[in-house]
Amino acid sequence: MTVNGPGDHPRSLFDPPPGTGNGPAALLRVHGLRAGYGPARVLHGVDLELAAGEMVAVLGPNGAGKTTMLRALSGLVRGRGSVLLDGTELLGRAPEEIVRLGVAHVPEGRGLFAPLTVEENLRIGAHLRPANERAEDMRRVLAWFPVLRAHLSQPAGTLSGGEQQMLAVGRALMTRPRLLLLDEPSRGLAPVATRRMFDVLRAVGSHDRVAMLLVEQDARLALEFTSRALVMESGRLTVGGPAGWPQAGRRPSLFRPGR
Repeated sequence: MTVNGPGDHPRSLFDPPPGTGNGPAALLRVHGLRAGYGPARVLHGVDLELAAGEMVAVLGPNGAGKTTMLRALSGLVRGRGSVLLDGTELLGRAPEEIVRLGVAHVPEGRGLFAPLTVEENLRIGAHLRPANERAEDMRRVLAWFPVLRAHLSQPAGTLSGGEQQMLAVGRALMTRPRLLLLDEPSRGLAPVATRRMFDVLRAVGSHDRVAMLLVEQDARLALEFTSRALVMESGRLTVGGPAGWPQAGRRPSLFRPGR
């Protein structure tokens, strides 16, 4: 699907809006991404672009391949095709190397170390950062999530669901990412905690120019907070456009609980 941009040049709805990129090129360029588990193919050629500071939602039914796409981008699942971050190919690299290049992944389930304290979990997120910059990284994250400051010595497993999600995102931000991947950040959260989380994500993206690609079960929430939304079905991105684009209202399956 394409639209006409300035000068009537065709522009894909999977591309960032004009003028939002970091220079002439998008921060993230994904072309023909294929991935799966063993002989089972899940992704069948995903193409998308993402600009610095842009927040994009990926919607779709369970089993469509959304989580697999995030895992392939972060190196947790082997993929084929091309994934360029600011011109550097990510496919074929180890997850730790992809983190060093600027990609952070907050998986579904948060992936926290429950027996460790909040502070220890945050410091684990910074273990690849230069030692002389970790204190500043901690200061920045606690400024974004001040509620965590009161719980620094508390085991992560004793936090509320909203606090655990803040910790998971905060740990990812300790890596100073350029691209943040989030898998269903609102799952299990109360509405107030969910909106607080999305307010912070939007502020981080705007202030630090962090690009965000998020898989979200709450389609209405995603369409409210993101700049673009894409729909994944059967391992392919089938439609996309600005958040609130007319086609979304004609796809009622996106608005069912648990989708």
